[in-house]
Amino acid sequence: MTTEVLNFLRKFSANLRLSGQSALIRLYTKDNACYLCEVRPSSLQKLIHKWMFSSDPDSQKNNTMTGNAAFFDPPESVRGMKVLDRNLFRKTVLIPGLAVPEKSIGKLAKSLKKEVLRFRSIKPVVELSAKDSLAKSHKLMLFNPIKIKSAEDFNEDQRTVLEKLNVVLSSFQFYSFDMKYDNWDHAEIIKAVLPEELEAVTGFAIVGHVAHLNLRDGADDYKNLIGQVILDKHRTLKTVVNKLKSIDSEFRNFKMELLAGEPDFTTTVKEHGCTFTFDFSKVYWNTKLGTEHNLVASQIKQEDTVFDVFAGVGPFAVPCGKKGITVFANDLNPDSYESLVLNVSKNKANQNSNVHCFNMDGRDFIKQIFSKEMERIWKDPSSKGTVHVLMNLPALAVEFLDSFVGLFNQSSCKPKDPNCLPYVHCYYFSKCENLEQDTREAVERVLGCTLDDNVAIREVRNVAPGKEMMCIKFRVPESVLFKGNVETEDGPAAKKICL
Repeated sequence: MTTEVLNFLRKFSANLRLSGQSALIRLYTKDNACYLCEVRPSSLQKLIHKWMFSSDPDSQKNNTMTGNAAFFDPPESVRGMKVLDRNLFRKTVLIPGLAVPEKSIGKLAKSLKKEVLRFRSIKPVVELSAKDSLAKSHKLMLFNPIKIKSAEDFNEDQRTVLEKLNVVLSSFQFYSFDMKYDNWDHAEIIKAVLPEELEAVTGFAIVGHVAHLNLRDGADDYKNLIGQVILDKHRTLKTVVNKLKSIDSEFRNFKMELLAGEPDFTTTVKEHGCTFTFDFSKVYWNTKLGTEHNLVASQIKQEDTVFDVFAGVGPFAVPCGKKGITVFANDLNPDSYESLVLNVSKNKANQNSNVHCFNMDGRDFIKQIFSKEMERIWKDPSSKGTVHVLMNLPALAVEFLDSFVGLFNQSSCKPKDPNCLPYVHCYYFSKCENLEQDTREAVERVLGCTLDDNVAIREVRNVAPGKEMMCIKFRVPESVLFKGNVETEDGPAAKKICL
């Protein structure tokens, strides 16, 4: 019991004693120390209410229930903690309640559902003290302490309900609950620890047993604490990492640092019925693209053919392969390629030998594998499906489109009709106000032509403020594929980007 509380009680009891209204009560602390105060029993409720919600700044400073912090927030004393000390996350709250007949609990909870306590780690109905005369027939129903601070806070309608259910206001009391580290989630703990000027860490990506954060500037001093809290609060996680600003220039997978847990980055994730295993520290994987992977795979038919230029570990190739679609999947990163082959096998996506994996530069894949297979398809009179070229590398994919320019200028084979021309699904990052126009113009600029109206452009997701991930789907014009010379009249074509 704090000095502030004792002084408050003594002052309150002294005032009552002067008016001849006092009675002797004993107050016990957790260490069994006993304090004697004189107070009228019927006034004890008001005393507690005054203490809890006093406007005196000094009394609020160390108050467990008021002050700047919300009622159930962690103690303010943990602010600025850099090394996790779980024992400091302790706080006692007094929660208002009424003794309710057991048979009336359900009806009262329904009638006063807006007032009943809703806090995930505290049950709204608890046992009464064994010393309470109603303990055998009643339970203590707890209420939102922000709405109900005393028995007087129940309005007339609520009192009518209480009376009908044989709940008496004189049974109003406070339930003492000791909160500790386990009672708060990771977001509440981290918010309480970080300086108020820093942005709270509320979300992170979960990749199998790995939690992936992208911490903002200023959080360096707290990063290991943040990692440990997340590990504590999510039992299925074993590893917590933070994305570093630097990005591998060759394979585009980001570098990371271990914040907490085991340095085990080989993980397994499930996505729309498929299982993917990979080393998260060596390949690219984005949990936010699961819907996109499923959308594209669901639109491709079994008789179609897919060329996945930047296949990664197989989020497009594997589900397409499982459907029996012929897939040519490629990735330059040898670790991605290794995982791609593994995932194709694990998911039984190559039952009919319909999935072919390559470890090549994307530009070479288009010029060697795609061009060869495209000619074979055009020559096959029984070929009926559509060809889809997937280019999911939004930072660079548009620059690879020039690989299609003049790709078949030496070929004697041409498609029998425009429907045999390949569809390209090209992903792109746009920062312009007119997203569709910017995306379309970026593609047309590289291809050196104007696309027809049969173009589908859509927003995939918001990457950052003012930055959208787009997808444009179009048929590569025959005039582009069979262009006689990739050199323009003004000079050589733009420098080729290899990946």
